[in-house]
Amino acid sequence: MNLLLIDVSAIDWVRLKDDYGIAAICFDKDNTLTSPYSQNLHVSVLESVESCKKVFHGRIAVFSNSIGSSNFDHKFLKADLFTKATGIQVIRHNSKVKFNYFTAIINFCQFRSPMVSLIFSIILKT
Repeated sequence: MNLLLIDVSAIDWVRLKDDYGIAAICFDKDNTLTSPYSQNLHVSVLESVESCKKVFHGRIAVFSNSIGSSNFDHKFLKADLFTKATGIQVIRHNSKVKFNYFTAIINFCQFRSPMVSLIFSIILKT
């Protein structure tokens, strides 16, 4: 399923879980949850992200090249800061290549046959 949405706040998390069987959510960070390279969630997505956390009981994560990548966040300090600030886990990986994300996400979620919704490249209004 592909949806074109204004931003994350337009997602009905309960429907995604109940009607579509989605078990976990994985976000891209920059331009989806935050302004590029920011550690703070964009004000327009705060309420929606909190709702997502409640619906998915912590089965949400961020996959990003700006944090969580050993290429740009060598000791994962930015990933740790983001998790502390937002309560969202960051998937650590050693690849800048987005097509390698699926294995890292599966390993993080520890699913056998996952139904993971990937939320990428939603441009935030600034």
